[in-house]
Amino acid sequence: MINRLFSITFLLLVLLGIPVGSWAETVGEPLEQLRQPEIEISVEGGTLRVLNAVGQKLYVYNVTGVLVKTCVIDSPDKRIDLALGRGCYIVKVGTFARKIYLR
Repeated sequence: MINRLFSITFLLLVLLGIPVGSWAETVGEPLEQLRQPEIEISVEGGTLRVLNAVGQKLYVYNVTGVLVKTCVIDSPDKRIDLALGRGCYIVKVGTFARKIYLR
């Protein structure tokens, strides 16, 4: 009887000590990238204004996914004349994407 109680107690202790699940974390971005200010995009007429994206490439796509314009952002406050027709476009800078409307 004591042997059986010892076996059950030992089995419970072993089972409670085994992790049921595990958690995995991906390696985050370097600390320098986490402190960068958020990219901002705005449209005034046919001019696109991009803030806080120095050194990144800007891509403009139409709604069918065709690339219509690219440029490199070389200043913290960059203004780009799009010279595109009226409509809806998708602007992508790095991993940041935004839908814009030209009227």
